[in-house]
Amino acid sequence: VYLDPSGTAVALHGPVQDAYDAEGGPGGDLGWPRSDVVVTSDGRAQLAHFTGGSVVVVDGTLRILPAPFGAAWAAAGGERGSLGYPTSAVQAASGGRVSMMSFERGTVYVGADGVARTLTGAVHAAYVGAGGSAGALGPPTTDVRATPDGRGSFAHFENGSIYATPATGARVLTGKVRERWVAAGSENGLGFPTSSVARTADGAGEFAHFERGSVYWTPSTGARVLSVVLRNAFVAAGAERSIGFPTMDVRATPDRVGRYAHFQRGSIYWTPSTGARLVSGAVRDRWAASGWERGLGYP
Repeated sequence: VYLDPSGTAVALHGPVQDAYDAEGGPGGDLGWPRSDVVVTSDGRAQLAHFTGGSVVVVDGTLRILPAPFGAAWAAAGGERGSLGYPTSAVQAASGGRVSMMSFERGTVYVGADGVARTLTGAVHAAYVGAGGSAGALGPPTTDVRATPDGRGSFAHFENGSIYATPATGARVLTGKVRERWVAAGSENGLGFPTSSVARTADGAGEFAHFERGSVYWTPSTGARVLSVVLRNAFVAAGAERSIGFPTMDVRATPDRVGRYAHFQRGSIYWTPSTGARLVSGAVRDRWAASGWERGLGYP
């Protein structure tokens, strides 16, 4: 029985007591006990909390959770919450820049700032698939959070973001494509991503598809937004291997009847009555010279 400086008596016993002693007792990193040893409701574990963390013995295996990890686990609901029980010891990750601890349904990361970030669900699975903290995204800079519209979840990382909804899946956004999507209003603009950022077939640029359009980027043309109908026509025409990359965002035509975008080697014009049509080469040049849609009308 320990009587802490505040006058609170706490009882420890069994494997939790043994682990606490091995960590140096009140003079160790765990500090003073803050709770008795308790058995979890499912009977799988014994645990106790301390000023410097928690000790959990689950299915006979000892897990020590230093303070940031223990606090994050408690905030997530403990063993009955979104993380479940711990399944690993604390490990160094991302070249020692962060520490991580795995749980049954997620991972907690603690950076050099001492702040814990909790990843769970589809976002966590996509992050692991992308290489985790050792991958291109780098360590997380936020927890998994719900999007403002309540449709999905997301987390930000040093080098990108992951957005997920049940309908679109979990998608990785990085670089200039992500920046352009954010500038266009994020999920309130182009909608949620339906693909992760990927290299184009020719290797010259990157792209990602969204519910209401796409973003294509190259160093020479910048990041450009295409609506769904223009994107579909662009892809059907052979995409960048045919007419090159878009050199502008999709725009309304001056008469407000249609939409259009210019590409490195042509243009696509669309109206509800004429559909999306590709115009290129000498034909496009002659049509432009005659006044575009205000001359000969739409293709």
